[in-house]
Amino acid sequence: MILKNTKGVCFINITIVDSRCGAGKSSYAIQMMRKNTSKKYIYITPFLDEIQRIKNECSNRYFYEPNEKLGKGSKLRHFNELLSDGDNIASTHSLFQNINKDTIEALIKNKYTLILDETMNILEEMKVSKSDLNYLMELNVITVDDKTKKITWHDENYDDKFGAFSELKNNCTFGDMYLITDKVCYWIFPIEIFKYFEEIYIMTYMHKGQIQTYYLDMHNIKYEIKSVRKCGSTGVGTRETMKYELINYCDPDRSKYKELINIYDGKLNDVERKITDFSKTYYLNAKAGKVEQKESIELLKRNLYNYFKCIINGKSDDNMWSVFKDFKSLIKGKGYTKGFVECNIRATNKYKNKKNLAYCCNFYLNPMQKRLFKYNNIEINEDYYALDKLLQWIFRSQLRDNKPINIYLPSSRMRRLLTQWIDYDM
Repeated sequence: MILKNTKGVCFINITIVDSRCGAGKSSYAIQMMRKNTSKKYIYITPFLDEIQRIKNECSNRYFYEPNEKLGKGSKLRHFNELLSDGDNIASTHSLFQNINKDTIEALIKNKYTLILDETMNILEEMKVSKSDLNYLMELNVITVDDKTKKITWHDENYDDKFGAFSELKNNCTFGDMYLITDKVCYWIFPIEIFKYFEEIYIMTYMHKGQIQTYYLDMHNIKYEIKSVRKCGSTGVGTRETMKYELINYCDPDRSKYKELINIYDGKLNDVERKITDFSKTYYLNAKAGKVEQKESIELLKRNLYNYFKCIINGKSDDNMWSVFKDFKSLIKGKGYTKGFVECNIRATNKYKNKKNLAYCCNFYLNPMQKRLFKYNNIEINEDYYALDKLLQWIFRSQLRDNKPINIYLPSSRMRRLLTQWIDYDM
């Protein structure tokens, strides 16, 4: 069984390695795994191609990738078998988010170091009808904490496989459930999982704008914050390998970005009418046919075409643009549609040839998530949250290789945040 969280500080050995994209976080992790042959590692990444990189570059350790066939139809079953055998594992965020009681038993058996390449999704929304919740509360099957809104399940004998509320029971048992409105609940990845690792490294950038950091703070978890830097090399020529080390957290030098990032400042920015334009709500209103936003969307489409075709006038292969995925069809257009890159993408080098950018998002934290953290006395800085999304996206481009980019940001708020970051005002 999972040990439920106790009051006070949880002593979990977590190091957040916060360095800008391309600084060498993954390279440091590879160096560490190759060197420390007495330790067992689980490397969790958002992308399948990164798994292959780990397997190739840590060939002296031999990393296994969970396989559905070897797990008799279940990757998770094979993952748990590899854990039980004490093998090194490279896998994805999506698989790790679904770990179960068998995973815990295997982790107890073997001491592992966990490396999280970028933060993972630790919140999942669930909708339960108001009548069902009232029914369960009247029977004292569940209670809801007045302050934190945490749901506690009391009926241990309830059928957790075939019962009508088995999913709710399992989510309360394996993880934490919170009631946000009378029908919206959030499941939170069980913090207890992290107690079963010998040490944990989270490789990211702008940690103070990320949900996973708020999640750690919400559970009163203490963590170290470090940065990574190059510290020499070994070998020569094609055999040269860079060496990396962890240092006390430091704000990276941003002075060069004043020259490398060309933020468009012209008439195309007049498309904005309110500071909250280009948020999800803005696009939802446009999709619903509200006249003001609909007219603004048509102008935005024309602006994107003019920006890429007339102002930049570069090759279409150099173009990269984004909007919230569900609204891509609203603003896609001739000459730039193929350059779409999801607005919340992280940890990939796939687009490092792109140099002409347009980012049509204005990020705000989901109000339900914001309410969850507020109930638990965690203050959210929405500017850092938005800036994190923007920086992760633009560093997918050739900027990660210190090459110049052009960018169109129709949101004045997002322009301000990027400018403040360049000028050390954030």
